[in-house]
Amino acid sequence: MAAAADRMPRTLLIGIGAQKAGTNWLADYLAGHPQVFMSPIKELHFWNTRSGKSAGGPERRFRAWLTKLEARGDRAAGGTGLTREDLIERLAINGSIEAYLDFFRRRAGNEPVWCEITPAYSLLDRDDFVDVAAVAADVRFVFLLRNPADRYWSHLRFARRAKPDLDPYAAFRSRFDTRGFALRTNYQRVLEELHAVVDPSRVHLAFFERLFTQSEVDRFCDFLGVARHPADFTPVATTPGDEVMSEEMRALAVRHFAVVYRYIETRFAGDIPENWRKDIATYLD
Repeated sequence: MAAAADRMPRTLLIGIGAQKAGTNWLADYLAGHPQVFMSPIKELHFWNTRSGKSAGGPERRFRAWLTKLEARGDRAAGGTGLTREDLIERLAINGSIEAYLDFFRRRAGNEPVWCEITPAYSLLDRDDFVDVAAVAADVRFVFLLRNPADRYWSHLRFARRAKPDLDPYAAFRSRFDTRGFALRTNYQRVLEELHAVVDPSRVHLAFFERLFTQSEVDRFCDFLGVARHPADFTPVATTPGDEVMSEEMRALAVRHFAVVYRYIETRFAGDIPENWRKDIATYLD
């Protein structure tokens, strides 16, 4: 057996988003798959911080999380399986690819697939993806697509976790062109950057609207080369709040992201979820 320091997975799976498109559910599924090691820190934020795409925000959040655990005298975050040691080691990675791989090596068993999912990786460009793809012999990517209007609205509501006073209705128009919101909804940009340097056969694309079926999960397992494993489709928690996007707001969002709708419609030769087709027919045709 190779020494722990030299051990590598058969496949390293990197989830690159999209945010608010089912990545938490997918991470939970992978964590329960017997042939996959899922990082206890789902979003390692390694490649986006290493490239400077996210500045120091993720590192500050990791430190704040660790501080809370230490202040409470807890070794682990309740219900997550995440320990103080996980956070300490993640903070010590400091841009080192070897330290990044060691984070997996120290925790993984004999699973052939190792995985982490960080939606902020959708901010990366092709030069970054060259580095990611070179980190192991077989690096594969998964990218989940959600109706752009719905993804944008969910992202706005989610943003209140950091800014409790944020009014998603008031912010609806102003956030369209905010970098984080715009890039995370620009599926065309991330797919063109990724496919410029990574063979499309190593990229799994799935629609959020079709994700929660065993047939879709089986397709994903086939892509990874692992056994098909049953999934739990118990409804997952949604972003808190009872705000509903009005028809006028939906029309604005669909028209704002028209290029993305058209790109995905063309890329999938029209085989897109019903709510995508309805928005295109209602607001763009």
